[in-house]
Amino acid sequence: MKIFLKSCLIFLLVGMSLIVIPTAEATPLDPPTESYASQPDSSVQTSSLEADLNVNSDTFRHECFSKKDVAGVEGCKNFIATNQADATVWNRLGHILYELEHYETSYVSFQRAIDLQGTYALAWANVCAALNKLGEPQQALNACDTSLQLNSDSSDSVDEKTLALNNKAIALYSLERYQDSIDTLDVALAIKPDDMHLQLNRAIILHVLAYIPSS
Repeated sequence: MKIFLKSCLIFLLVGMSLIVIPTAEATPLDPPTESYASQPDSSVQTSSLEADLNVNSDTFRHECFSKKDVAGVEGCKNFIATNQADATVWNRLGHILYELEHYETSYVSFQRAIDLQGTYALAWANVCAALNKLGEPQQALNACDTSLQLNSDSSDSVDEKTLALNNKAIALYSLERYQDSIDTLDVALAIKPDDMHLQLNRAIILHVLAYIPSS
């Protein structure tokens, strides 16, 4: 009987994996549109050159946030070549790489965002997601807890909180802390009760638990 139940559990785990909510990123402002008149004066030419560089930087940033796949990666990398200190761009690069299933490089990008801005709660939640994919649930759990601590006093970050809670639940699930995982999803559902990803993950865990022999 136990062998049969174990086989059922393996089938369920293969057939129904938990859903990782897509990593989020800050929404950028659209780059300003400016025109520059050509002037013969050398000082004005220098200003125009600097302005052109700024326009190119804004264009790359816009491409980074508006495009996906390889085009988005190129836009982010082109912007980073001109400005390596923008944490939101590093987070966005990590998001695109994560969607491309390049989890190691996405983790590096998310970590870079945190190095630049240690209080970046969203990047911490995304680090958690990447670590879950890399098979490091304990480190993922720590990252999600950090994200939630940073978000604890904010009332304007519902999506970030539920993202971190969902990713935390997945880490707990991987650590076989099933009840803690369900409890975490319950907290997330109290914040966002209509979220189908949270609902489905909770249902999957409950379904799997039904086939685990009691000790």
